[in-house]
Amino acid sequence: MELFDDYRTKKLKNRIAGRWFPEKRSIVRVLIETIGRSMAMTLRVLLRKEIGIESYNFWMVLYGLLWLRLCVALSAHYARGMKLLEHLINPLAFTDVATGIINVFSLLFLLACIWYFLKTEFGSQANLNVDSRGESTLLAFLIHEDAPILLRKSFVQAVIAPLIGLLAGFVCSYFPATYGTAILLFGSSTALLIDEINYHRAMIRLRRIIISKENKARNQMAELRKMKELQE
Repeated sequence: MELFDDYRTKKLKNRIAGRWFPEKRSIVRVLIETIGRSMAMTLRVLLRKEIGIESYNFWMVLYGLLWLRLCVALSAHYARGMKLLEHLINPLAFTDVATGIINVFSLLFLLACIWYFLKTEFGSQANLNVDSRGESTLLAFLIHEDAPILLRKSFVQAVIAPLIGLLAGFVCSYFPATYGTAILLFGSSTALLIDEINYHRAMIRLRRIIISKENKARNQMAELRKMKELQE
């Protein structure tokens, strides 16, 4: 029979590994999780560097690319009234500035994922962290580990970055030419917020459990030493 401590820590480790639904996993839940993490991955690639290859998989790259291509098509549709399929698979979609930017980003996203794979497989293995969710680039100036929690790495990556994306999406939604960009920012930022909070909350809880067990073990050892001293 599985003990409660084992069940609890296993559930937290599954969340740290990226599972949104660590229990009662069904095809629908797995699909929602994969698509959501794929959308989050598109924004993570934009905001961070040194992303570990084990933090994503083939399906996340595929769905992330399809999500970006859909946003390219939506951008062209809302800006110029063009049919969605005309730009969904067109690598040279430059109907306007917004469409062109999303199109270029979709190609850079694919190249970045391939680069992380090649770097892991054929690059130096020194200081390799395949589970890394990446280091902030655009928002690195906000991070100060000796500052209050609002400026620490975990909070900046889990909350501030997605909220900035949502705010930018809200601004873009007011302009027809950037409506596709707004959809991209709304979708990816919401997914990133969910994915990062799921990860960091699990990390915090697991760390607390480990520290608590260590403190409990030290206290028990101290009590045992006292008992032995009394018996002697």
